[in-house]
Amino acid sequence: MKLGEKIKLYREKRGYTLSSLAQKAGIAKSTLYKIEENKTNPTINTLWSIATILEISFGELVGENCEIKEDNVTVSLVEKGDDLEVYKMTLLNCASYVSQPHFNGVTEQVYTIKGSVLTGEIQNPKLLTQRDSYEFKADVPHIYKAIADEVILMVTVFYPKNFEPFFYEDRFIKLFNKEYANKAKEELENGVDTIRIIAKESDFDFYKTFKNIRIINTKRGIFLSSVGKNNLHKIKKFLKNLDCDLLENIKRKNSFAFKLLQNEFSILSQNPENMIEAKEFIFNKSSLKNDGSDFERRKNTDLYSFFEYFHPGYLFQALLIGAFLNRYAAKEKILDIGSGPGNHLNLIIEFTNNKFRFDCVEPSPKSAFYLNRISNIKNIYHDSFLELKFKEKFDTLLSVGSSLHMNLSMFLEKSFKLLKSKGYLIISDEFVSEYNTKLEREKNLILHHTSYMFKVMFPIKNLTPEEEELYSLFRENIPYVRYLALNNKISLSKNILNKLFNQIKSFYIEEISNKLMAYYIFMILELESLIAGLDYEEECKTYSGNLIDIAEEIGFDCSDYLNLYPTYKEAGTYLIVLKKSE
Repeated sequence: MKLGEKIKLYREKRGYTLSSLAQKAGIAKSTLYKIEENKTNPTINTLWSIATILEISFGELVGENCEIKEDNVTVSLVEKGDDLEVYKMTLLNCASYVSQPHFNGVTEQVYTIKGSVLTGEIQNPKLLTQRDSYEFKADVPHIYKAIADEVILMVTVFYPKNFEPFFYEDRFIKLFNKEYANKAKEELENGVDTIRIIAKESDFDFYKTFKNIRIINTKRGIFLSSVGKNNLHKIKKFLKNLDCDLLENIKRKNSFAFKLLQNEFSILSQNPENMIEAKEFIFNKSSLKNDGSDFERRKNTDLYSFFEYFHPGYLFQALLIGAFLNRYAAKEKILDIGSGPGNHLNLIIEFTNNKFRFDCVEPSPKSAFYLNRISNIKNIYHDSFLELKFKEKFDTLLSVGSSLHMNLSMFLEKSFKLLKSKGYLIISDEFVSEYNTKLEREKNLILHHTSYMFKVMFPIKNLTPEEEELYSLFRENIPYVRYLALNNKISLSKNILNKLFNQIKSFYIEEISNKLMAYYIFMILELESLIAGLDYEEECKTYSGNLIDIAEEIGFDCSDYLNLYPTYKEAGTYLIVLKKSE
């Protein structure tokens, strides 16, 4: 997009007429018109003024590979980051350039590559010679005056950490109402992930839920986001191939598993319910102290032991595993790797009607404390899977949510050696979209985890003060964090996530007044996983294709592969069945 077209786009999105923007920028309306039509080149100062008025950074406006000239001054963008921009500035023939104030809190650092320059706040400039540098406030008028025939500078503009940029997907309107929501809904249904509305007024019930569209009103704007597709039809097809009816293995229709299944359907239909009664909620608080293990250090195991059940897709993964075990697994014990507190085993045992006995690998003492309560556990190995030595081989290995908590190649190699010929390794885990750089991985990680949160970010009324605080923190921050990541503002997104994590990490209540709050307590666990993933500790997620490639190199055949709960692009909760080749 050309410079003039971009100015026009942002002007219209901000609601400025040609006359009003020209007046604020201090130029003639006819001049602004020519700039927008790309019939004349704006001066550097004019562009800075327009960028400031439109509330976007200079680099956002001019873009890369754009050189701006004004008399004997040339400026070109070299690098653009989340909260800084780097420019090369050349001043010829002892040129002088006075810049108008930028955003509040903006600073500049000038490094002299060639020549001498007088620069800084216009009332108190400093003389720099070659290889000197100087940092000053740039939210006041400032000057660059060449003392030699040619001066070359590297100018770094630092935006404040709380600087909140605007984006292409922003919509600036006077009134947000049902009609406008329906217009945006069509865009979202056709593939746009998230739109932010910045409106002066609102005539809309924000507790209303559009099917597959979440609308959340925050101080940073109104966020409309697609909660994504679901793969229920693929789940039904998978079960049909296993000769398993969706409800066949749930023997008691008032059981905990059955109620969780109803909860899953309510999430998919976006008709929020929670079938679990208040008396069934368990707020565990074990007396065991944290022993410093990675899992306990990164996750609240006491909350995890109950509220992980409310993770979108959690019931489905246990149901599909149970159906697969019923059809293909030998009626002997199964080695479950990284069992955690055993939530998935509780469900699988019900879906398989107590058919199997499990040996479990779980090094965390707190998790083992809860795991010990499950009757079908034969042995618990209290050590790392990669360090354990087994005297026997297994027909079936199971890993739910643990395959990416250790070295992936070593995990797959050891699993291969532990399996009997034609044995199965069943992996159910979360995978992010494919990436090639650390930055892409972090972006995909944020969008993956926040997708789960968006799925269950249902509106709730009449909460206690403690619940309201947690509810508001997630609804104010998660939509914005996700929006920043979509627009590649990863550093700012991570800053907000870390601040949110510090605000909620000590949250604890004894009971909840509204059953839907269970989903917001689950979000604490999801945020813990996200922060651990960004730190690349404990949660070392990859993409599904990478795991399958490594497994096939080792000697596995991939016999089944299903993204049972999609999040962002090809990310989501996967069931991957690997078979040891003969």
